[in-house]
Amino acid sequence: DWAIRLILVLGIPAGIGLMVLAKPMLMTLFGYGEFQEHDATMASYSLIAYGIGLPAFLLIKIFAPAFFARQNTKTPVRIGIIALISNMVYNLIFVLPMIWLDFIAPHTGLALASSLSAWQQALMLYRQLGRDEIYKASKTLVQFSIRLLPALALLCITLWWFTGADWVQQNAMQRVSRLMSIIGLGALIYFAVLIATGFRPKHLSSP
Repeated sequence: DWAIRLILVLGIPAGIGLMVLAKPMLMTLFGYGEFQEHDATMASYSLIAYGIGLPAFLLIKIFAPAFFARQNTKTPVRIGIIALISNMVYNLIFVLPMIWLDFIAPHTGLALASSLSAWQQALMLYRQLGRDEIYKASKTLVQFSIRLLPALALLCITLWWFTGADWVQQNAMQRVSRLMSIIGLGALIYFAVLIATGFRPKHLSSP
């Protein structure tokens, strides 16, 4: 379970940070010259949608090698093909209604479809691992996940609270400094809450 625990502790917060700090990160990296605030806003919609799927992309990297290590290449490839086809279907399901409803950023549907298909692929791999009696999440892992919720909630609130500044009026160094400060503060509060709720590094190891 240790790899999954690591994803829970680091991957989910990274996904949250990607979603909440999408526009500030884009403004800091690219928001100069011809790349205006409106461009950052449009691009941030896709980045937010990709952030939803970040933990799933990481889980796939853990689950798929479990099949390869047993000389089973057919199962992950088959599931990957199903996810690829599903991705194309999700593109139609999300993008077309967004266009018909005049949503300002229909390209978000493409990123959302990728995230959803990634979650589908991760869940299908996990379910097959359980059927083959290779891996099944333990009760302690579920309890471990629940214990992370207060820290994740405070992290989300902290990042959201401090991203309200006018990033357009700041120069490059000011943007970098502010972004790094927000990320550092969020990480500090996140790990402080984890420690306060009884989390210790030893809990990352499998029982």
